[in-house]
Amino acid sequence: MQNTVLKIDHVTHYFGGLRAVHDFHMELPEGVIWGLIGPNGAGKTTIFNLITGVYIPTEGKIYLRQKKTNGDFYLEDITKYKPHTIVAKGIARTFQNLRVFPNLTVLDNIRIAGHFRVRYGLYDSIVRNAKFRSEEKKIKEEAMSLLKMFNLHSRAYTLAKALPYGELRRLEIARALATHPTLLLLDEPAAGMNPKETMELLEMIRWIKKEFNLTIFLIEHHMKFVMNICERIKVMDFGETIAEGTPEEVSNNPRVIEAYLGRKQHA
Repeated sequence: MQNTVLKIDHVTHYFGGLRAVHDFHMELPEGVIWGLIGPNGAGKTTIFNLITGVYIPTEGKIYLRQKKTNGDFYLEDITKYKPHTIVAKGIARTFQNLRVFPNLTVLDNIRIAGHFRVRYGLYDSIVRNAKFRSEEKKIKEEAMSLLKMFNLHSRAYTLAKALPYGELRRLEIARALATHPTLLLLDEPAAGMNPKETMELLEMIRWIKKEFNLTIFLIEHHMKFVMNICERIKVMDFGETIAEGTPEEVSNNPRVIEAYLGRKQHA
């Protein structure tokens, strides 16, 4: 499909003899916010790890849309690519457990994300020539622009470990955007947030999608959050897809209700 950004083609994954994901398939269209939900241990984060190259699927393929020099699009097989290559191809992610660099400044956390795109070499960085200085200036300016967008510019020279939780979440998302992705994966972005912070995050994700022209795929346990932001939801349980549809369709699906609330006990 012309507007397919990500295609997961019948992926199965084992950890030793344990099957974590079975026959997972989907085509993620451009410019949407889609959700992946399910009870703990359902296999959701494993899917994200397969997409981003942390794991290689036991079976199946993963494809990402790329653009040719003539402007045409094609789906490239990224199944066995390393994580850094996948980032360069256009996928960025955040993590359920924050993974910022606590002993670096907020600004340096963002600058690091931009360095895989630099065009200077080791010699340039040693002698700090004009090419090096120009590239570094560009990275810093872009980083400061992102921090301003996320209302973190006043914290630019603060160590990341000194930030409160909500600001750390914003920093992690800003750092992901510094890689210039076309697809953003958010792993439980509302985890640990209070109701006010959760609603602010919801509006921020909507703004990010529009401002950066992104496709967003997210995992979340906060059901109100998911139902309010996702256009379509895929539901997993024990590594298998048990439902897919609009928020209304999913919330009324008997298999989804059973997975979350448990099976009826018979006397």
